[in-house]
Amino acid sequence: MLRSSTRTFVLFLGLALLAGLLMIRPTTVEAGIFNANNQVTYKEYWVNHNQFTGGCNDDGTPTNPSGTWYMEPWTMAKCPKTVTFTLPDDFSNAAKVEIYLDLWRAYKDRGLEFRINNSTTIYTSPVGFDWSRTPWILEVNKTELNVGQNTITFWATRPTHIHDIGIRIYHTNDNPLLPGAGSDVEPPTGRLVTIEDANGPVDPDAGGTLTVNNDSLKLTAEVSADTLYVEFHAWYEGYDEDNDGVFRDWHNLGRNNWWPGGKEEQATGGTINHIATIKPKNGATVATTTWNVSHITNQPVIRFKIRVVDAAGNVREGAGGVSADFKLMRNVPVNAYIIHDFNDFGLHMDGKRPDTVDYDFTMPPSIATYFTNAYLVGAFWRNPNFSLNGSGTSPVGATDWALAVRALNKNFLVPGLNRITFSYTCLLYTSPSPRDRTRSRMPSSA
Repeated sequence: MLRSSTRTFVLFLGLALLAGLLMIRPTTVEAGIFNANNQVTYKEYWVNHNQFTGGCNDDGTPTNPSGTWYMEPWTMAKCPKTVTFTLPDDFSNAAKVEIYLDLWRAYKDRGLEFRINNSTTIYTSPVGFDWSRTPWILEVNKTELNVGQNTITFWATRPTHIHDIGIRIYHTNDNPLLPGAGSDVEPPTGRLVTIEDANGPVDPDAGGTLTVNNDSLKLTAEVSADTLYVEFHAWYEGYDEDNDGVFRDWHNLGRNNWWPGGKEEQATGGTINHIATIKPKNGATVATTTWNVSHITNQPVIRFKIRVVDAAGNVREGAGGVSADFKLMRNVPVNAYIIHDFNDFGLHMDGKRPDTVDYDFTMPPSIATYFTNAYLVGAFWRNPNFSLNGSGTSPVGATDWALAVRALNKNFLVPGLNRITFSYTCLLYTSPSPRDRTRSRMPSSA
């Protein structure tokens, strides 16, 4: 992104923001994290990482039989992976069941496959590309699942990482989830109470224009005392974090390898690349966060919601309802550009891959005079270095898929052809976030 007086320009890697007032026709969503457009209730159950056994040795045995932060199944004949999980609650009348998988290198044309409880139904992943990380959420037939213990068996034509496995059971008053012995199925409650822009707080139901000349919005929510954490989410046109080909949606991504036993477990929940996650302290029932929107273009439509979660995994998403539609406006333009046909690339990989990769992109003639601020926006694994047009290298500044919003020296960009180089230094790095090159979009001005 850049800004002049202040006009801002945002350079997105791979699938990215299409700037300004351009509306995008939604495509079929094959991936997503928290996409509900109204209030829904469900309970989450997670497969513990003590069952994650790494990859496969040449003889088909697991590389880490004691459990690790990922699971990498191969073919059914050579190295399938089976995990167990328990559903203690009676879901026979519940609304629906979804399975969430956090995948890496799940080539969509050679997809990961799985079956539940040795059922004859085989599910094949339609998402993923090369070195990409892509979530996959699908509804499964609840008759394939048991109250009590269940199994899932995974296999793939080529080794594919699974970083987390979750099960969601949705329920309503008419389609209840009934608790098992000692279980809890009652979700917490909450609502978004104010959105504060440069002109002061407004009611989320009011709609209208939010003025963000100072590049920030303050959001406040009220939640019940049993809330473990509350998440703030926004629907707008932005960077395609979940790699589903849809830019104007609810922006969020799962925290890599987070759930029980994972390597990044934190008390504030497993979501990144959203507005924020807040853990109320000492039973507090008010949560507040300030959102830096410097990398978000002016928007004709933006809306907000919260997601409240308790210690038992009960969730109320869109708690209190989704906000009215707002406009997000500044007194200056903000333009976004993407690298066309961005292609995922893994660096080094134990010396089996190159240590650098280049991407060429074109900037308009106005880059030298019209813009004053610039940002590089992308999602990466392990904080690679980058340089622009032969400039000195520096790290992108975010690790393991957390969205990197990096201020740039605008003078390193030139009208016409430019080159960005990503480089390995001393750890295992990859290029920007999972993106499918067949889904890239043309840039447009705000």
